[in-house]
Amino acid sequence: MRLLGASIEGFRAFTKRVEIDLSADITILVGPNGTGKTSLLDSILWGLTGRLKRISEDGERAKSAESQERIVSLYAPAGLARVALTLGNSKPEITVIRTVLDGRSNLVVHVGEAATEGPSAVATLLRRMWDSGASSASPLDDLHEALTRSVYLQQDLVRQFVDRDSPQDRFAAISQLTGVGRIDDLQRKLESSRNAWHRAMTQRDVEALRAEQRLAETRAQLTRIGRESKEDDTVRQWNEWWNGLLGKNLGIRPIPEVSTPIAGQVLEQMLRTLQASKLTFQRRLSILPQVRDDLAQFETLREVPEEQVARLKATTNQFEEQSSKAKALVAAAEEVDARARAEILAKRDVEDEMHTLAQLALRHLSSHCPVCAQSIDMKAVERRLRKQVARKDESLPGMALGEAARLRVEAERVGLQAKKAQGDLDNAIEYNKGLSARRALLASQLADLDLGTATLGGLNDLEVCLRQHINDISEAYSAGEALSLAIAQMGEEGKREELLQQEISAEMEAKRLRELHASYQSAYDEASNVIEAIRHVADDAVNRQIERIAPLLQKIYTRIDPHPAFRVAELRSKFTKGRGRVDTPVLDPRGEKEIDKPAQVFSSAQTGALAVSIFLAMNLASDGIPLHTAILDDPLQSLDDINVLGMLDALRRIRERRQLIISTHDEDFAALLRRKFRPLEVGQRTSLVTLRNWERSGVSLEQSSEVDIPPRLQVVS
Repeated sequence: MRLLGASIEGFRAFTKRVEIDLSADITILVGPNGTGKTSLLDSILWGLTGRLKRISEDGERAKSAESQERIVSLYAPAGLARVALTLGNSKPEITVIRTVLDGRSNLVVHVGEAATEGPSAVATLLRRMWDSGASSASPLDDLHEALTRSVYLQQDLVRQFVDRDSPQDRFAAISQLTGVGRIDDLQRKLESSRNAWHRAMTQRDVEALRAEQRLAETRAQLTRIGRESKEDDTVRQWNEWWNGLLGKNLGIRPIPEVSTPIAGQVLEQMLRTLQASKLTFQRRLSILPQVRDDLAQFETLREVPEEQVARLKATTNQFEEQSSKAKALVAAAEEVDARARAEILAKRDVEDEMHTLAQLALRHLSSHCPVCAQSIDMKAVERRLRKQVARKDESLPGMALGEAARLRVEAERVGLQAKKAQGDLDNAIEYNKGLSARRALLASQLADLDLGTATLGGLNDLEVCLRQHINDISEAYSAGEALSLAIAQMGEEGKREELLQQEISAEMEAKRLRELHASYQSAYDEASNVIEAIRHVADDAVNRQIERIAPLLQKIYTRIDPHPAFRVAELRSKFTKGRGRVDTPVLDPRGEKEIDKPAQVFSSAQTGALAVSIFLAMNLASDGIPLHTAILDDPLQSLDDINVLGMLDALRRIRERRQLIISTHDEDFAALLRRKFRPLEVGQRTSLVTLRNWERSGVSLEQSSEVDIPPRLQVVS
């Protein structure tokens, strides 16, 4: 199946509708970056699969509405994207028309005059184009994967197979191309089923253990029941116990029937009632000593009379008034003392200053005054100065503070009397309050005891009565517990037949679950054997495909010759931990060196050359690829100039086996392509598609074909 033509409208860079003839065996797309070369090639992929994973965001499904809207040109007049592809290498031709509007995609497939739409169109497309993928759970996703692995080498994913893909991804890619992908799907389904069987097997094992545990518990209950009890004795004990309670004013009427299903519950309720009554009687008995002591004390205890409390209040008020007056007198006396003290201190300051001046004057005394320079009587002045100095040594009169001190002592004495009077008053009031509280508590306790006359004799009689009640309840409770055991034995005896039936059912259930567990185990083992066989089949199929790819890969890799030392490229397949993997080592045959991960040593261009070699080898070696076409999106960006010449030499040799579509942004490289791929035989055709001048209204597109065979030089003479 080959591409014959394409019609594109509203798809990414293509605003207006363009028609492109792709029927030539070699089509060269040339145009500056941004004019739509990649969009044109992407439209082929999207038209066939409805997916364009390269522009999908991480985690987003390529067929989601958001992803579909990204392929619509921002300048599309109606918000519509439409791609129509014509395929064929035999009659009738196939026309695939895919449109998207408002995030909803639609597919129509024309085969001759017949047309199908929707799921039927998908089935028709797969049947005619890639029949081996029709049985896949997600055939269009697998078709997208097959096309991008072996038909369409996208420029931003050139090195993916070598650099970014895991060994498991490579194995899956080759499996898809060989048709083993369906086997991988079967293996995954079997593994999923096997895991489900394992979970079910584990669940059955748990359920069987529970059934066996229930069987053991049932048999243990049957063993505990033992021989049949005497029901008549239990009935007699039942009636006697309830009648005994009535005789002690503890039971209820009418007496419950022992034959009722709730007899055990009624008995348990009565035992709880007896226990509660016993606790009540014990609480009353515990407060009797305190009540007895309080009654004895209250015969002699009396409250402080109100007249005495009133006298204490009057005395307290009197002393407080006297204390207030004494404090006022002390304050007045202290004020007088303060003024006197200030006067004395002022006099002392004057005396000190005069003393100091007299000493200084004596030190500098002469016949003339040091201030006015007049003549003075030196002896008379000296006598006066010495008299002033001598006056400092005399003791000054003391301060009159005695009255304030006496008043302060009197105030303290009156304050102590007032404090003592207040204390006596407080003690009398608190004593009366405490005595009233004790009387109220005693009244409450007597009411709780339900004692008519509060006497010591009555308390003694009540104590005897309470102790008798407690003893009666204890005896009845013990007898009731024994009766409860007999009732339980009667209930168990009634369950004998039920337990026997449960034993039979539990035994059958445990046997059934064990047999079911064995069947799941057998299915699990069989699935494991089948999965192991499938792994060998997949490994053999991939190895056979690799054996077909290997010589082509080496030839193409040798033609491109990207590395001066590592000149051997291989694909190796093996199974590890139940998963197939494919590695891409390169070898130095002379130095006997090997690199498992070329991208870690190779340059970007060398890695790209290896990736292109693997891509072309997979394309040529795979008979079941969806399109017998090789599409290379601007390979010049991934290769050095020397590698490019080698790649062109390799491509020229596969011209007869594959339709080639090559895009480039370099016009010189396009001219080289046109010269290298010019028609050399009848039936060959080379087409040049030029894209230029992208505008919002669309891109300008020109197409020309070269079919003339250049004359061959011949020796004529």
